[in-house]
Amino acid sequence: KNILYSPTYYAEVTKWLVDTYVPGSYAMVGHSMGAAIALRFASKYPENLEKLILANTAGVLHRTVITKGLLQPNLSQTVPNMPERAAQRIDLLIGSVVDALNRAPLDIDTLLRNDFPRTTFIGNDPARIAALALVGEDFSSAVFGIQTPTMILWGDQDTITPLRTAHILRSTLPHSDLHIVKGTGHVPMLENPKAFNDAVLAYLAQKVPKRAANTSPGHAVGRCKNQSQVIFEGPYRSIEIENCTDVLIRNVASGPISISNSSVTIENAHILADEIGMTV
Repeated sequence: KNILYSPTYYAEVTKWLVDTYVPGSYAMVGHSMGAAIALRFASKYPENLEKLILANTAGVLHRTVITKGLLQPNLSQTVPNMPERAAQRIDLLIGSVVDALNRAPLDIDTLLRNDFPRTTFIGNDPARIAALALVGEDFSSAVFGIQTPTMILWGDQDTITPLRTAHILRSTLPHSDLHIVKGTGHVPMLENPKAFNDAVLAYLAQKVPKRAANTSPGHAVGRCKNQSQVIFEGPYRSIEIENCTDVLIRNVASGPISISNSSVTIENAHILADEIGMTV
């Protein structure tokens, strides 16, 4: 079991399976780490991939969140003779090390590609090896290059891969739609299987998936002053918000945005400006 499990290698295995058992075009659905693998697969092997469905994708943003949980050894159970307090302190220490992986000058790749340190620090556990490999995987070029029509499916109560990750994917993948399953967490297919399955089947049935919104700024100036619960959508030459509460900027292509003394949520906004894009 002590071999390297990474999204890239999983994608290569999936490619072999597809070539061997799946004739013609096909769609791919991935959840959590499986969605990260599907994302890597779509970037490397787009041929014959008709549609891509990514559910609660792990590893794209805040990669250590899922990894920390998988790497925690829970020593109070695995080492029965260890005092509980000592085991808890070691568990917390390991968790803090995982949190620091993205900041520390640690060569994760070297750790993963050598049998001895992999055995010593990860313990021959495929799930932990795969989780740490996910931390080391760089998806930045993958998400910008994927042209496959994609549905991003997410539970709005997910604490492992937060909903903001879905919005980032939606704004980055050029041919993507976002579907949120209300009242579900990280595994919406188990928490609300009907809503999940209905969304998947509806997307697969679409002949021509919707395309991403136009990212050219418009001519209108959007203004909000001393108001509440205002929504901005579509193209704007600029947006000015002053003394407003609960403002939503959603699916916007705009010139400069200025926000003063206001509470504002921004989802999927393309801001285009020669010098200053946003003043807050």
